[in-house]
Formats: sequence, C-alpha cells, structure tokens
Amino acid sequence: MDKVERQTFGKNERLCRTKLIDEIFENGSVFHTSLFKVVWIISSTDLPSRAQVAVSVPKRSFRLAVTR
Repeated sequence: MDKVERQTFGKNERLCRTKLIDEIFENGSVFHTSLFKVVWIISSTDLPSRAQVAVSVPKRSFRLAVTR
C-alpha cells in the first residue's frame, strides 16, 4: 500500500498570534467563494516566513471534521 503524504503547513507558516488574527479580521481584505471566505492583510512585521495561514471552515459547509 502506498504511504499517503500529509499536506500540512509548518509551524512558521501557521498564524497563531491572537493579536494578528484580530487585526486581520478588523482591517483585512476579503475574498468570498461559495464554500468559504478568505481574509488577508499585508503586514510589514518581522515574521518568520513571508506568509502565514489560518484556516477555518464552517461546519455548515463540511459536516464531517475529517473533510474540514
């Protein structure tokens, strides 16, 4: 059986700071699709990587946690 490679973000690519997450939702730009919403902001802070990501998918769109 073939081994399935996990497609994940590294620790420095995950957005974990509460202050940055709050700033993104307050001042960020928004892009809507039929299933989810993308909110982003261009930041000049000294971050460990060029881009950081936080993902939240509503249970309404994907009922099973495995598919979210």
